[in-house]
Amino acid sequence: MNSVNVSYNKFNGSLKLESLPDTLTHFIAFRNQFSGSVDLTRLPAALEFLNLLENLLSGPVVLTQLPGNLKALYLINNHFTGLIDLETLPERIDKLHVADNELRGSLKLDSLPDTLAHFDAECNEFSGSVDLSRLPVGLVVLDVEINWLSGSVVLTELPSSLEELSLSSNEFSGCLDLTRLPSSISSLRVNENAFSGTVDLSQLPRGLQHLDLSENALSGDVFLSREFFRRVRVGNTKLIKRQIK
Repeated sequence: MNSVNVSYNKFNGSLKLESLPDTLTHFIAFRNQFSGSVDLTRLPAALEFLNLLENLLSGPVVLTQLPGNLKALYLINNHFTGLIDLETLPERIDKLHVADNELRGSLKLDSLPDTLAHFDAECNEFSGSVDLSRLPVGLVVLDVEINWLSGSVVLTELPSSLEELSLSSNEFSGCLDLTRLPSSISSLRVNENAFSGTVDLSQLPRGLQHLDLSENALSGDVFLSREFFRRVRVGNTKLIKRQIK
């Protein structure tokens, strides 16, 4: 047996992941009513994919002893608590989703492995500053919105692979330099923070489809071509959009 899928049921009780067969590569149990804590330190060595999305699981999340073969881990929409350590993730991991929990502490994004393409940590209680200048070289999606993250952010050294970045609804502050965004980026959301000062939008990548600057302390005129005029949101700021003719 290589795969087990018990999703979309009403199974309840605890999940004894340490009892899974050593040869199991995929375990999927989302949208059930499993509860209690789970032991992620004794997963099958062959496991590549673990999805526990939308249950009632709780307790700490230990990411320091995951199987070396693990490529995707989904813990979204549970009640996990405590700190998470991102410094010893498996070298092959591609997707890590821990959104919609009660996790806290700092996010050491500069410790993420270069293989990681998707990291989703929205709707938690993470705090402190984040280093966006040393993200994984292959990162495609980074979502840390709706936390308590703070400090300034550097957006001039993002990976060339990045397509979506969401920093919304935190406590980030300082100026925004959007003059050297990667050409790959299609969505950038920095709304509902405390960014201030003026912002230069003259060098936005052509592929950028959505830029949300709303709910900040930004001010001044921003000059936008016709193609970008509707793609940029500036509500509840002192920015004034002016279309270049």
